[in-house]
Order: sequence, then C-alpha cells, then structure tokens
Amino acid sequence: MKNLQITAKIAAIFIAAILFVRCTEDTATPITNYSISGTVTYPELNGSVSPANGAVVYLKYDATAATATFDAVTVADASGKYSFDEIADGSYFVFANYDTDNTNNGRMAGAVFGGEGGVISVTGAEAVADIALASVGQADAVAVNTYEGGTWSQDWNHSVVGFEFPYDESNAPYTGRFKSKELYVDFDPFSLGTSKIEASIDLLSINTDSPGGRDPLYNSDGSLWQDVDLAYKLGCIARTFGITLPTDATRNATFASTTIVEYGDGYLATGPMVFNGITKDVSMFFKYVPGFVGENRAGDPTQFSSFHGTFDFAALNDFGIESGHVGGVDVTVEASFQITKAL
Repeated sequence: MKNLQITAKIAAIFIAAILFVRCTEDTATPITNYSISGTVTYPELNGSVSPANGAVVYLKYDATAATATFDAVTVADASGKYSFDEIADGSYFVFANYDTDNTNNGRMAGAVFGGEGGVISVTGAEAVADIALASVGQADAVAVNTYEGGTWSQDWNHSVVGFEFPYDESNAPYTGRFKSKELYVDFDPFSLGTSKIEASIDLLSINTDSPGGRDPLYNSDGSLWQDVDLAYKLGCIARTFGITLPTDATRNATFASTTIVEYGDGYLATGPMVFNGITKDVSMFFKYVPGFVGENRAGDPTQFSSFHGTFDFAALNDFGIESGHVGGVDVTVEASFQITKAL
C-alpha cells in the first residue's frame, strides 16, 4: 500500500510539471519575423531605367555602409525583384551590384553597376528597399589626348580592331580583324562634355585568314593583285560591304562620338557610325586601362596604357548588310588601342 502511495505522488508531480510547461508555452510572446524586399534597377543605354535581372543583393546586420562581408545574399528575378525573408526587428544595410553580362537584353555587355545602398529598419512590419544602381566611371582613369599636339601617341602595331558573329546565325563565332585603322582620342574623365573619340577603318584591310575567297588579295607592297579579275581579288566580304571598286566611297567605315558619359564602371561613347553608305548612331562601352611604366626601345621611361571598347550592331537591320552567313544576328566589334606617353 505504501508503494502505491509513492507511485501516486510521483504521477501527480509529473502531471503538474506537464501542466506548468503547457501554461508557460501558452503565455510566451511569439517571435515574429518579417521580410525586406524591393526592386533593383539600372540605367539603360537610352537613359531609361530597366530592371536589373540577375543583380546580386547583399544584406548586412547593424551596418551603415556596404562591406566585404554580409549576412545574407540573394539574386533579383527577371523583374528585378528580390526578397530577404525571416528578418527579425533591427537595423540592416542593403546593397547590390549588377553585371550586364548576366542578363543583357540589349546590345551592351561588360558594364558593372553599383549603388550606395542604404540603411533599412525593421520595426514590427515588412520593409521595402528599392535599389537604383548608378554609373560610377573609373577612379583610375586619366586624361588622354592622341590628337596632334597631344602628349600621348598611338601604338598602331599593337592595336587591334576585330569582330565576331555566330556563323550561319547558330554556329560557333566567326572572327576577323582589320589591318588598317585610325583612332584619335581626347578623353578627360573630369571633362566628359569636351571629350571625343574618332575612328576610321579601311574595310578592304579585312583579314579572316581566307585570302582570295573572303578577303582581298594583296601584294607584298600592299597593292591589290593585278593578275586576277577585280571581283575575285576584292573578295566576297568586300562585295557584301557594298565595295565593288577600291575607290568606292564605302571603303571606309567611320565613327565620331557626339557624347561621352559615365556608364557602369566605365564610359559610353555615342555617335554616328557610317558603314555601307548608311549612317546610324552606335554606343561603345569602353574603359581606360592604366597599364604599366617601362622603357621604350630607345630606353626612355614610358607609360604604356590602352583603351578597350566594345559594341554590337545588327548588320542587316542597321546597315543593310545582306549575307546568308551573318543573317539577322548582332555583330560584336572589339577594339584594343595601345597608347604611350613619354615620362
């Protein structure tokens, strides 16, 4: 009988403990988490604002500026929308960056956009933080003038203008370059309104490693072959460009910037390009590359730097280039111009 009483007491204590725990849980204040969400945008070529599809968004707790470390990261969707969920009350810093290579829907790639971000407070409600990314130019860009009288010189032997497009619209890229080109730059990152870029390309200097087929045939002295018919020695690419005689006005393609502005982490030069007798504005994204200091062949101290630019155009729709191998796809032009300055 004594054992039965002890067992009953233990059971009573156990039941009381359970009831106490339940009461404690029933009366506790629940922890509620919220979300921080918004839309990331960046400036397009034409000045409009577009959703930054694929922008990387970072969140840092109790910070007042962008940092190299973060507590959470997410990626904006096709509409530029992002969301951090299960966020407790507190202060957060949200920032983002966007590389146009990620989801480029236009004709510009390679530009990286960043924004200052901002502090977001979560206090018992959902928080909204839209992020407008900005153009920042280049912190290390310097003034360069390669026109006559400028302090910089063009290194033509180490400068390249090339192009590529998907062959037959869906195959591997087909590439080529031009031997004869001219480029003059008067660029000052602190005076973009007066900066300018001018370029001219001799289309008959094209080289796709297919002489006599696609490329013009040249003698060692640079003159066109004389022992074959003109149409053959000009090559099929020249005829595609609308060139039927070496003296044709369409032999040269030219570009002259009318505006240069900061764009992403570089610059955008916009102006008319003349190609195949048609004039149309194009926009070239470019960066100044500081390079290095060394000695030229004469042993003089020299600054070796360069500009790297790229732009796309639709050969058919923009400039009337009718080619079954090019079709309606975009052609990408890439230019690397080496420049030097005596120190």
